[in-house]
Amino acid sequence: MSVPLAMPQFARACRAFLRLAYPEGPDSIPERKRVYFDLPGDLPAADFLPPAPVAEGVGQIISGPGGIRGYSLRLGSATFPHLKLKLQLIDYNRHGLGLHGGHARCLLARKPAAARGPS
Repeated sequence: MSVPLAMPQFARACRAFLRLAYPEGPDSIPERKRVYFDLPGDLPAADFLPPAPVAEGVGQIISGPGGIRGYSLRLGSATFPHLKLKLQLIDYNRHGLGLHGGHARCLLARKPAAARGPS
């Protein structure tokens, strides 16, 4: 697929995911993943997706027939470090972005440790 990933939608998706994943705020996000909380609007999304250096160890390409189908970003959460944001590329008015909520839905069901009370 040759549809580019639009930065405004990509930035909004990452920020929403990270707000839910790290309810203690941006300072609680691991340093190498913190860049995804406040992505600069003046750069292309490709600068933050594989194979870009900033995505090394965080991002993975999801391949399919015809090329790249999307990306998986292991942004983690305060309670589960392997939680992923999956981005599926779709052609929507020549802007590509679709969110796969399978992993992100877990965020809505989890409470931060402080809200759960003592173990």
